[in-house]
Amino acid sequence: MKLKTVKEILAASKKYEGEDLQALSHIGYLIRMNKLAAAENHANKLDTLLREECFVPATPDEENPRYLFSCSNTHLLTEIVNGHIDPKEIAWLELRNRGLDSNGKWVGFGEGKCEQTLPDLEEISN
Repeated sequence: MKLKTVKEILAASKKYEGEDLQALSHIGYLIRMNKLAAAENHANKLDTLLREECFVPATPDEENPRYLFSCSNTHLLTEIVNGHIDPKEIAWLELRNRGLDSNGKWVGFGEGKCEQTLPDLEEISN
């Protein structure tokens, strides 16, 4: 996990006192001294609330493009890799099914709201 900046950690430390404040301040000091491994090690030993103050939150799996195809059928993945299925067209079709444009803005489900031609469903599913 990636550590937050010294400024972010010190700003968060203002709502703590005593040992918690000292721990966060020490981690900020370690980062400032470029002792990132020591800062990360120290932060990992803290309880959950304090630890969360030290690290940039991880991207949720459903928002991480690395996991986009993790549940996909192998045959579909090979069809994509071999150029038989265009994932961009399928993503566009899904946006249209949700009534959204290419920026995720609601445009509705009516005709003429789409600035791009939709792929034929039969072509995608075959």
